[in-house]
Amino acid sequence: MPWVGVGVAAVLSLCWSRPALADSAAAEALYQQGKQLGEAGDWRAACPKFLGSYKLDKQLGTLLNLANCRAQEGRVATAWARYNEALEWAQQRQDERTDWIIQQRDRLAQRLPRLVVEVIDPVPTLTVWRGDQQIIPETYGVPLPLDPGTHTITIKRGELSLSEQTVTIAEKEERRIEVNLAAVD
Repeated sequence: MPWVGVGVAAVLSLCWSRPALADSAAAEALYQQGKQLGEAGDWRAACPKFLGSYKLDKQLGTLLNLANCRAQEGRVATAWARYNEALEWAQQRQDERTDWIIQQRDRLAQRLPRLVVEVIDPVPTLTVWRGDQQIIPETYGVPLPLDPGTHTITIKRGELSLSEQTVTIAEKEERRIEVNLAAVD
């Protein structure tokens, strides 16, 4: 009778491995397409392919290609974060690419723009957002890395936007903005 359990487990593992194989195959196809597009210099088209590949089958090489792709697009904070993720993974596995990943990450760190959002007179019922990301109170006053470009800072009460301002930031630049929540309230 114990063999019945082993047989059932074997059959179930075969059934469960089929979607995994399909995902691996799709991930590989996306990865190869991303590489071709990157080699052609079409980073805007390559990055979604690497991202899709990584979502289907998390591999360190794919993550490194995604980080490089984001750096090529000029999204230095996004690339820096991906290299940090890759570094943690490489260190855990004692991967031979660890030193190279550190070099890439550190080179990008020199280019990071940072935004400091200073909140004056906090109001518990109001939240501060950068794009679609809420800025949590613990990060008020902290220089946070972000991609170069124009960013919208919004003050909300629930889903209602009460105030918006935009800030444009370039590579290596640190900008500060002040938000007076009591005045908006």
